[in-house]
Amino acid sequence: MADMTGDWEKDLVKSISSSRKVTKAKDPKKRQWEYKDSPNYRVFEFSPSRKLDRNTTYSISGTESQIIFQSSLIKALHDILGNRLGYTIDFNTWFTDFSLEFKYNPLDNTPRFIPGENTVITFWGRTREERPAFEWIEPTSNEPKDSDNQLNYIVIKFWKNRKQRNDFTIVTGTQSEVRMQLINLMTATTNTDNSKPGYSEYISNKGKPKVVLYFLEKLEDVEDGYQQIEARLSFRLSNLSEKWDNPDTQNLTLTDIEQLALRIKNEFCTPTPYKFKKGKITVSYRDKKRGMESYSYFYTKQDGIALYQKICNVAQIQYEPKFCKVTESEDVVNAYPTIPSNENVLGEQVKSERIRPVGDVHFFNSLLFLSSLTKPIPLFNPYDGLIDINSFNVNTYKQ
Repeated sequence: MADMTGDWEKDLVKSISSSRKVTKAKDPKKRQWEYKDSPNYRVFEFSPSRKLDRNTTYSISGTESQIIFQSSLIKALHDILGNRLGYTIDFNTWFTDFSLEFKYNPLDNTPRFIPGENTVITFWGRTREERPAFEWIEPTSNEPKDSDNQLNYIVIKFWKNRKQRNDFTIVTGTQSEVRMQLINLMTATTNTDNSKPGYSEYISNKGKPKVVLYFLEKLEDVEDGYQQIEARLSFRLSNLSEKWDNPDTQNLTLTDIEQLALRIKNEFCTPTPYKFKKGKITVSYRDKKRGMESYSYFYTKQDGIALYQKICNVAQIQYEPKFCKVTESEDVVNAYPTIPSNENVLGEQVKSERIRPVGDVHFFNSLLFLSSLTKPIPLFNPYDGLIDINSFNVNTYKQ
């Protein structure tokens, strides 16, 4: 077997010279020639990569020049596909980079970012001593021996935390598949309260019950030529499931819906509809683990904080300042002019649409959206009052 990892051209010529010789006695075109003048072909076994192909070889034949030409094409194809598909990536080097959350170059240990004086580096939310680790099961090392089984995949033992030796996972597949599985295992990890989140912690609230609160400017306050200012903020009931066949979550009941509507009434319409002033400052609150991912525009930061505190009370979760973020333009006047310039529309001068207009909006409605229903369930509004659970019929919202 010719190993093409070194000076493959020299090895190839050496292999050709020692290959067995086959004399062609018959010709498909029935051409006649003396036996001593019959064309001679050499045949030998070829492997583009002993490391990847293990004991698998391929036979090529022809004259010496043809063999060199064929093998060079095969080697080139191997290199092209290997680089594009990732088969030629050294797994040990890649895993070192992976265990450092790709923050440090594993070859020279230089950071891929500019650290500050007080920067605390974590790897997947853990210290360096607690970063991921692996051990080979099959092959027994990264350099397979001839005695290794001829598997077309690898098997490894994987630790998310190398210090917790009893907590491991068996991962198998091609090297490309294993690399993807390891990334998925780490990015799907829910970080503990004592760890810092990594680059890619993923939490999805898609399909969970959604509550939407609506706020609207009073008609008598609307300036001529402009639309009513409105605001919509929403959150998910992350711990409840509308479908009662989900063993991992608590069932959403009619009692839950009634209590939810009552909390909305107490927070946003007792004794009068709650109002806040919209403006040009963005205030957001993002706690996806508890179903909160919302933002709106406010006149002051305090307006935004006060509203999110009320929403957290409705959702029955603790408001935490670390999840609240405030963003403000350094040039508010030019970024969001209070009186925008006119526009020429169909030959007439009309007022341009206002960007982040300033004005008071009042609570006027709340709806519950369930993925299984085609219509939202009204919870509470100042005009119709609370939902009547006694007359509730789920089929009404499926039409």
